[in-house]
Amino acid sequence: IDTSIGISFTVGVSALSMALLFLSAVIMFIAIFVSGREKFDRSFYGLMLTTELGLYGLLISRNFLFFYVFWEAIIIPVFMLISIYGGAGKEKAALKFFVYTQIGSVFLLLSILTLFSFYGTANHVFTLNMSKLLDSSFIIKYISGPQPFWTDFLLFGFFFSFLVKMPSFPLHSWLPDAYTSAPYPVSIVLAGAISLMGGYGFFAVLLPIAPVIGSGIAWAIIILGIFSLVYFALVAMFQTDMKRMMAYASAASMGFISISLGIGILSTGYIAYLAVSGGIFQILAHGLIMG
Repeated sequence: IDTSIGISFTVGVSALSMALLFLSAVIMFIAIFVSGREKFDRSFYGLMLTTELGLYGLLISRNFLFFYVFWEAIIIPVFMLISIYGGAGKEKAALKFFVYTQIGSVFLLLSILTLFSFYGTANHVFTLNMSKLLDSSFIIKYISGPQPFWTDFLLFGFFFSFLVKMPSFPLHSWLPDAYTSAPYPVSIVLAGAISLMGGYGFFAVLLPIAPVIGSGIAWAIIILGIFSLVYFALVAMFQTDMKRMMAYASAASMGFISISLGIGILSTGYIAYLAVSGGIFQILAHGLIMG
């Protein structure tokens, strides 16, 4: 499916995406197993499997158009699962989830279009191939040098979108309501599968262009991760509802991922390798433990 503007359904699997594909399969198996204890109709399982399809598509896509399509496609079935099968306050929780994640998706799209337009202008070839658009030498030469504003803009868009999904302070208010109102199988998916989208974005999209991410931004991400970790852990201690406690505990543990990315950007060699490996391990451990 090739066109003149570089749209092609290109797939690929890295060690990171392979591990997250395995995690998604385990999480969905646990969620479906738990849902067997309640009498859900066939539409419920259809929406759950549609969510899984979106996650798989996201993790194997190597073209930004389809990356974005699958990123958006996950929002719809999760919104319906919460609004239809949730408990008290399900409409409000589902709407808040949809609005927050949709705003994040808008910034993701703007960052993708920024890369797309600059690459086409610089090379006279339009493409949405992730490997080409995330080439740090291209960004350093054609964006960060003559156009520092656009570098900051596209980094902000990526960071904002991924931090909403993780979630991180202060973009987290959708999380406790969604956890509380969603049925338990959907809460498992929110904890183990939806959260990994933000972490995957960090390491698959932002890490390749680490040379253009300044030390100031890296330190800001580290400080934000530390604050999220401490704040959410303290809030979780005072919760009387199990689901809300798990929601804040989940958000607290995701703070380690922000810290690991920041250290990976600031460091080199073995230290950077350890930092990134720790963040990836945290995604896997968090998904399994929360599920």
